[in-house]
Amino acid sequence: MPSGVDIIDKLVWHYDEPFGDSSAVPTWYLSELTKSEVTVALSGDGGDELFAGYERYRALWLSNKLRKLFPVHKIPGLQLIQKLPDSNRRKSLVRRGKRFLEALDQPPARRYLNWLQIFPESLRASIYTDSFLESLPGDDPFDFLDSIWAQSAGRDLVTRASTADILSYLPCDLCTKVDIASMAHGLEVRQPLLDHRIVEFAASLPVNLKFRGRRGKLILQDTFGSMIPKSIFTRKKMGFGIPIANWFRDELKPMVHDTLLANDARINPYFRRESIAELVRAHETNEQNHGYRLWNLLILEKWLREWT
Repeated sequence: MPSGVDIIDKLVWHYDEPFGDSSAVPTWYLSELTKSEVTVALSGDGGDELFAGYERYRALWLSNKLRKLFPVHKIPGLQLIQKLPDSNRRKSLVRRGKRFLEALDQPPARRYLNWLQIFPESLRASIYTDSFLESLPGDDPFDFLDSIWAQSAGRDLVTRASTADILSYLPCDLCTKVDIASMAHGLEVRQPLLDHRIVEFAASLPVNLKFRGRRGKLILQDTFGSMIPKSIFTRKKMGFGIPIANWFRDELKPMVHDTLLANDARINPYFRRESIAELVRAHETNEQNHGYRLWNLLILEKWLREWT
């Protein structure tokens, strides 16, 4: 059975950088299994970005509709939903609802960044040490995403978000993740949807051929739906996640206490030890789900121990 304890040091060594996407774990095991059968495999990476398949595109579209209908502070049930406890499941209705509403009063690009980031700006400020804060440049990290959004000025919000993903999330995260995990096992992975002719074709399409209301990938569904088994075609969209919240309350718990909370932790110059301890405590007592934050911190700590 896949194990977080067994895999984490391998990931840190092979990725060479503090790569915090936890879906590297299932990608690693999938590559290992695939290599036992074949030498070359195909990946569907790019489909969601090119043809508006991500749920966050629907969230962006819906948030724009809501902002036109209601003043943000008058949205029904806003305060009640925000007070509900976090769920361990990343895609639970409560968790998604809270993240959706928290960013609703922000401009579209900033709203989109807040749905993507692991550590909100307010939390980052509270966990950095004073000396590390003073050493940081005055630039806003948001400027990176904002400059990408500017490249698609004049297009609709869904197209602008998907373009931003094509230029950032896809090459900086997804392609990196698959390339390193697959090549670590000697597996060649090809990504046919990223052929420049398909990318150019997708970019030329009006958004209503890709996205309408709550549905994305319209043109792909209409073209290839009859070729796919109904059980797959009608199944809800699933991420490539792992039970990371449970891992940090079980098998990864000793590792966290021995590394992140150690007196000689390598992250101590950058993060307040008491703040990290509070994240761990709140997660272990089920008060909040900090699984993805703890994963990123643990990867960083392990990387610092391995490579610095």
